[in-house]
Amino acid sequence: MNLNIKRLLVIGLLLIGSLIGVLLLNLNKQKAEQERLRYTIEGELTLDKVAEFEKQLKAHPDINELELRSSIGSGSSAGIIINRMYALIDARQMRTFARGQCASACAFVFLYGYERTLLPPQNTNISTHLMVHAGRSNTTGEINYGETDRDFNKIIARSNGKLNMAFLEKVYDAKNKGGGLYFVRDGEVTVAGREYVFFCTGEELKSKKPCEPYKGIKLEDLGIKIAQ
Repeated sequence: MNLNIKRLLVIGLLLIGSLIGVLLLNLNKQKAEQERLRYTIEGELTLDKVAEFEKQLKAHPDINELELRSSIGSGSSAGIIINRMYALIDARQMRTFARGQCASACAFVFLYGYERTLLPPQNTNISTHLMVHAGRSNTTGEINYGETDRDFNKIIARSNGKLNMAFLEKVYDAKNKGGGLYFVRDGEVTVAGREYVFFCTGEELKSKKPCEPYKGIKLEDLGIKIAQ
């Protein structure tokens, strides 16, 4: 092989190696930047976790993303937590992410985000999904329509109307707090095909009937993004 050709090949390989190195460096920088901008809350939402979130926001003014992981929601302080989290998200116009289960108060907090994205689950046995139900009295179990409607109006505003009151009010037909609207990231196979949104009464195990799918509705239609 001609000596000049060999030199050109070596130079070409060096240039390719340099370009790959630059690309990897940029990817690592982007990942580090993303981690710096995103705060993660794992598990049940509690007043202590909200207080820690507030503390971290004050210490790190560049945080503008919130990731919620494997959360069943919160207990008796759900209303207080939802309102405080709404104010924090609203102040910075934060993007929200959910990974794994995100039920009850977690789903409301997620849907308060200015951009809402569902991520793959950490545990493959539990799909990433949201569960939205009506607010209920901790003592009597009765639905709190006024408080729930106020929270729904905030969600509707965030979705730019892609979620609407007529759709969300379906949760009032649930028989208990286990019933409501379910939004499943990867969908579930039904007799009509793969569906992504379901209404459950909360008595499916007892009645041995499946949840009711909303045929043909994609999560993107409701203003919810999907990411890897």
